[in-house]
Amino acid sequence: QTGRMSLSSFTIASMIAMATCRIEHVAVLPHGDWAFDPTPINGVNGSAAIHAASFEIGEHIRAASPDVVFLVSPHAVAQDRHFSLFLSPYGQGYADIGQDSHDPNAPTYRINITTQMDMWRVQSVLDSLRALGVGVDAITFFSASDPAILGWGEVIPLAMLRGQPQRDASRRSPGAPLKPLRRAAFDPSVIVLSVPRRRLTDPAGMVPDLLQLGASLFGILDTAPGSSAVVVSADLAHTHPNPVQPYPPDAEAAEAFDAAAVRWAETLEEAWLTSKAASLAP
Repeated sequence: QTGRMSLSSFTIASMIAMATCRIEHVAVLPHGDWAFDPTPINGVNGSAAIHAASFEIGEHIRAASPDVVFLVSPHAVAQDRHFSLFLSPYGQGYADIGQDSHDPNAPTYRINITTQMDMWRVQSVLDSLRALGVGVDAITFFSASDPAILGWGEVIPLAMLRGQPQRDASRRSPGAPLKPLRRAAFDPSVIVLSVPRRRLTDPAGMVPDLLQLGASLFGILDTAPGSSAVVVSADLAHTHPNPVQPYPPDAEAAEAFDAAAVRWAETLEEAWLTSKAASLAP
């Protein structure tokens, strides 16, 4: 992200929780440009450490080779009130690395992702969540045979999971594409869950819904056939020195939010998120 990025902002991303059952890994991965490739900002403000931790998580998850990656994204195609599951045979998209500078003249390059999706498995999760009272709908892109459209909130974490390298900074030029990763040895089925738009208008009010969603998903994924990894795409507090919409330059609240998230990662005591972090929501 543009602006100051404290190391604590993504300490949570270096934590992988090993489960004793079919959910094999749980991780929070950043979707910011500088976490994917810190070279344009010379690795400052903790970006190099965050980058290394994020790709290390990807290496651990690749080694476990889960059958399914359940990816939660706050920046995907979203509804206003309900959570959404992408119901498509595969997903396709890109991220333009360098746009986080918010400088129209800054060089960028593009990374591309194509990933398989299991429509039967998505429908099964959808039906199970609805049966448990979770407000969730399916999103189909144009037709049942067309790909789901993926954006940076999905592409960057998926690229980290695959170990897709960043482009050498010395060869970067505006709009220069990075060759898509070949169909890698690690190519699990991906389920994308999109967080509703009300996260921006009533984040604290979503806490009960998020707790219900989490408990429901655990029960579903933990008893489903095959193994899974749950990955949450996030940037935590978005600390910015100047107003970059929709994020105000409130460094004090941002640092407190990040500190609460880190304490949750260290203790797994939910109050750090549901009470402390939630109390800092605008």
